[in-house]
Amino acid sequence: GDNEKRDYGSDNQAREFLSFFRYWDMPVVVTTLSKLWEVMYSPRANDNMNFHRLSQAVVILDEPQTIPVKYWDGIGRTLELISQQWGSTFILMTATQPVIIKGKELTLETVAFPKERHKIMWQNHAFHMDKLPDFLDEKGWAQKDCLVILNTRESALRTYLASLERGLPALLLSRWLTPHDRQRILDQLIEMEHNGQQRTLISTQVVEAGVDLDFAMVIRDLAPFDSIVQAAGRCNRHAQREGLAELWVIEVKDDRDRSLSSYIYDKTLLNQTRNLLNEQGILRESDIAARVIEYYRRLSSAVIPDEIWPDIIKGHWGAYHPLYDEQIPEAALLIDEDGSIVELLNELQALLPGLKSLSRRRSINRELGQHAINVGLKYLQEWDDSLSGFIIAKDNPVLEKTPFSWWILHPEGIGQVYSKESGFIPLKYSQQYWDISVAGR
Repeated sequence: GDNEKRDYGSDNQAREFLSFFRYWDMPVVVTTLSKLWEVMYSPRANDNMNFHRLSQAVVILDEPQTIPVKYWDGIGRTLELISQQWGSTFILMTATQPVIIKGKELTLETVAFPKERHKIMWQNHAFHMDKLPDFLDEKGWAQKDCLVILNTRESALRTYLASLERGLPALLLSRWLTPHDRQRILDQLIEMEHNGQQRTLISTQVVEAGVDLDFAMVIRDLAPFDSIVQAAGRCNRHAQREGLAELWVIEVKDDRDRSLSSYIYDKTLLNQTRNLLNEQGILRESDIAARVIEYYRRLSSAVIPDEIWPDIIKGHWGAYHPLYDEQIPEAALLIDEDGSIVELLNELQALLPGLKSLSRRRSINRELGQHAINVGLKYLQEWDDSLSGFIIAKDNPVLEKTPFSWWILHPEGIGQVYSKESGFIPLKYSQQYWDISVAGR
């Protein structure tokens, strides 16, 4: 007992111990919105152990409009209560400020742009996914610096394959690419922009925030109005292009005649966005700020608030309201290009349990995360069934399911199940990808 107390007597060792439990003991803490949500609302002690740390704190919330609208009233009242009782300061940072809480605006309400950069155009006739490449041809995606933002990973992949079939050297960004490969492609895009090379990028929403890229034209599949405004931030971003660059909002449907946006976003957000775009048709950049205010006003009137605040004032502490709805079941797929991932997994399994190995375990998990993607179980099972007869060295299959519910794609599956340019390739697109690859050699 006494020896153990001496072992953890130093500040460094105590700090290391607390860090394993994600305890906020530093002056500046960088965390996620999901984690802050758990700290404020989860009934589990492990989740809310940092709640008292909000006292006298300055909390910066980035992109608060991503919080579901039904929670805006509840979280606004929660932040107001914490601020009043504990003297805490909450700063909400976004270009499209939602009506969550009344506070002091730190920027000027109206900003006079020295030069208008872009306008938003609404293509108000929805069309099938197969017609999208023709629309893009018409808009000149092969001649201009063009960004195409789609709502699903599959629609982005399909459009990317269509671009390759046309001989267009497009690039793809989606969460079916590992973080390591996404960063490599981003670096390539930045270098191409610096060198003045024409770029066509097909992407999911991963490109909307925190990415400093500039395009002459942006095509955006229908999304909530604030997401459209985020996309506009990539359109003539540096105000160095002649005339007004165009952002086209389109609505793409799948084989079931269902809008792809409906799989991702709340229908109320989409309906209010459609209404706004139908009324305007064309939106100049100088009109956007007023339209954002109107959009949020309509949302506040159209959405019934969740019971999160009534539960708090009634003392129903055990009622947990998850920040996001449950998604389609997915599994982590580790992409092992050269065998190094299996080596890391073997090291991870060999580590003895206890505090001494926790630091190394975290380090390994961070490295694994750079080479991991989330894939729908249905897609993995289809590949597993197709590859069931293919065995590589040491009796390992090309695609392997581990006892830890991870899946591993071994090096032999690179170029078939996963590509460093296109990311994960569902089985139904593998022949198309293979034909394009062979034709390009």
